[in-house]
Amino acid sequence: RSELGRANGILLMGFSIGSSFGVSLGAPLGALLGSWRYLMFWGGALGLALWLFWLIVAREPEVRSGPTPPTILTGLTTVLRGKDLGLICLAALFLVGCFIAIIGLMPIYLVSIGVSENLAGMVASLSVWASIFGYFLGPYLSDRLGLRKTLAWPVLLASAILLALVAFLKGWPLYVVWG
Repeated sequence: RSELGRANGILLMGFSIGSSFGVSLGAPLGALLGSWRYLMFWGGALGLALWLFWLIVAREPEVRSGPTPPTILTGLTTVLRGKDLGLICLAALFLVGCFIAIIGLMPIYLVSIGVSENLAGMVASLSVWASIFGYFLGPYLSDRLGLRKTLAWPVLLASAILLALVAFLKGWPLYVVWG
């Protein structure tokens, strides 16, 4: 329980690293393979190979007797009943949804204003790379200081404001806010 924030931070760092590589390397790899369709095919084939490897190699931990873990629905209901945690989950849902949409649309926007596909992918991945630092530092400090709410609300507020500004900015101010 005392390292819950850190565990979630590590999970989010993995998501960010994968997303960063996908956004920044998608255009060059697609060009190298001849088409985005081949890129999708080989990405799926690699995912299938990793799944098969995991299926063969991974072993389930020994089951110990004890209380039955709650179902997903029970866990979700419990989380949403707690006002603070439910609200922070809802805020994170909207912010992450916007963030993912922007990551997907940013390269298209940049190419439409004359940026090369390779550079557009790199620029779009900047914020995801930057988030890796935040996903490490924020949860670490949260666990260390025991101040989850005190640390989370300013980050969520700043994220919401910066995401809203992306809709109105152009040129270097957009790149500064995006990075």
